[in-house]
Amino acid sequence: MIRLNYKRPTELTNVSRTKLIIHPTCISSYNIVKTLAGRDLLGEINIIVAETPFDVVRYGVWSVPLLVVDEKPVAARSFNP
Repeated sequence: MIRLNYKRPTELTNVSRTKLIIHPTCISSYNIVKTLAGRDLLGEINIIVAETPFDVVRYGVWSVPLLVVDEKPVAARSFNP
C-alpha cells in the first residue's frame, strides 16, 4: 500500500511545473503513483487528488489520471510514466 502525503491544491509548496491529478478510487491513478514511487519520483511532481467538483473545474479534468505541465494537460487516462 502506498501512503500519499498529499495536500489540497491551495496548500502546494512544491514549485514543480508538473502536476498529476488523480482520484482515490481510480486503479489507473493508483498504478501510476505506484510506478512513480517505485522509481523514487514522487518528490518531483505535485500530486493533486481530485475529490471535489471544485478540483475538477479548476483543472479542467475530463479524465483521471491527468498529467499537466505548465498548466496544460499533456496526457490523460492510462499512460506509461
